[in-house]
Amino acid sequence: MQRILSFGPSGVDWQERVNFARLREERAERVRFFMKKYNLPVLLLYAPENIRYATGKRSAVFESNLVYVLFFAESDPILYEHADIGIHVKKNNPWFKAEDIRSAHTWMGGIVGPKATQLTVDKWARAIQEDLQQRGMAKEPLGIDVLDATGREALREAGIRTVSCSGLMADARLIKTEDEINCIRMAAAIVDRAWWAVYENLRPGVRECEIAGIVYKTLYDMNVEDARMLGLSGPRGWPNYRGSGLTDRIIQPGELAFFDIYNVSYSGYRTCYYRTFCVGRRPTPKQKDWYKQCYDWLYAALAEVKPGATTADAAKRFPEAKLWGYPGEEWAVCSQWGHGIGLTLYERPIISRAYSLDDPLVFEKNMTFAIETQQGEEGVGGARLEEMVVVTDTGYEVMTRWPAEEITVVQHSLVE
Repeated sequence: MQRILSFGPSGVDWQERVNFARLREERAERVRFFMKKYNLPVLLLYAPENIRYATGKRSAVFESNLVYVLFFAESDPILYEHADIGIHVKKNNPWFKAEDIRSAHTWMGGIVGPKATQLTVDKWARAIQEDLQQRGMAKEPLGIDVLDATGREALREAGIRTVSCSGLMADARLIKTEDEINCIRMAAAIVDRAWWAVYENLRPGVRECEIAGIVYKTLYDMNVEDARMLGLSGPRGWPNYRGSGLTDRIIQPGELAFFDIYNVSYSGYRTCYYRTFCVGRRPTPKQKDWYKQCYDWLYAALAEVKPGATTADAAKRFPEAKLWGYPGEEWAVCSQWGHGIGLTLYERPIISRAYSLDDPLVFEKNMTFAIETQQGEEGVGGARLEEMVVVTDTGYEVMTRWPAEEITVVQHSLVE
C-alpha cells in the first residue's frame, strides 16, 4: 500500500505534519544509542550531514571545514562555528546552549599557508583538548568522521586517541524515523511538480540547458534548500554521459531524453529521481524495448525487497555487466544499482552486483533508497528509470509518483 501525504510542506498550528522537534530528538537518540554500542562517548563531527543529523545544525558543504561539533553521549553538544553565524545560532537554534557555542578554527586545508596552518591547528587542538578535559573526556577515544591528516596529527600530538566513527554514523542514519520518511516523501512530491514543468516545456528544438533552467526555477519557487539536475538526449544517452551534466544540445524529434532531478532537499532530505521522455512522437519499438528492460530489471530487484531479505537477493536480479561487454561488475557501478538516500545522495544500503553479492546487508523496515536502471544503444540513445522507496513491514513502498510503466510521450502539436 502506498502512503500518500495528507499535508503540505509548510508548518501549521492546526495539523500534525513533520514534527521537527521530534525529528531532531529521535535522530540524536539514535546517535547516542550507537555511541554506547560502539563504546565511543564523544564524537568530533565535521561532515555537514552528520552534524545536521546529530544536532539539527544546517551548514553548507563549502562551510564544512568551518563548522564542527563535539557530540557527547551523556551531555549537550559543543558547536564550533564561524563567529558571525554563531550569533544567529544563539538567536535561532535554542536547542544549543549559548555557553556551548564556540568560535571555530580552520586552516582551510592548508591554503592559508604553512605557518598560519600550524598556528591555527595548534589553537584548534588546544581548544578541543580543553573542552574534552572540562567534560572529563580527555582520556577517552574520540570518534572522528572526516578530518584531514593535519588535524589527525595535531590531535595525536595533543595526546588524544582517535578512531573512525564513520561506520557508527552510517548505522545511526540507516533506519529512518517517520518524520525523516515524510521529509523524503515531501521532497519526491516537490519533484513531481518539476516533472510537470518538463512535460509542459520539452519539445523539439529546445536545448537540454533550457529545460534545466525551467526546472530549477520551478524547484526554487517551491522553496527547496538545494537542487541539482542532469539531462541527456539522443546519442548522449548511451553510454550514459552523466558526467557532462546538461549541455546546449538541441533535442530533435523522435529522440529519447532522460533527466535526473536529484539532491532536491526538503529539510535536508534528498531525492534521486530519473524519468525518460520521448520528444515529438511515439517511441519506436527499439526505444520501447530499452525502456521495458529498464522497468523489468528494476521491478524484479524490488520484488526481492522485504525485511529479512538481503541486498544480494535484489542485486542478483540485475543483469551481469558482461551484457554490455564490461569485464567486471565494478564497471557497471552507478548503472544498475540502488543507493540509500537521506541527508546525502549516497548512503547505505547499497544494492549492486559489484558489492552486495560479497557483502550483503539485511533489509529492515524504514530503510530508504533509490534504485535505478538503464539501457540503450551506443550512438543512438538510451533510457533510464529510477524509483525512491522505503522498506515496509512486508515489502516496499514506492515514493516517486510520476508514471513509470511506460516512456512519457511529449507530442504537443506534432502529429503521431
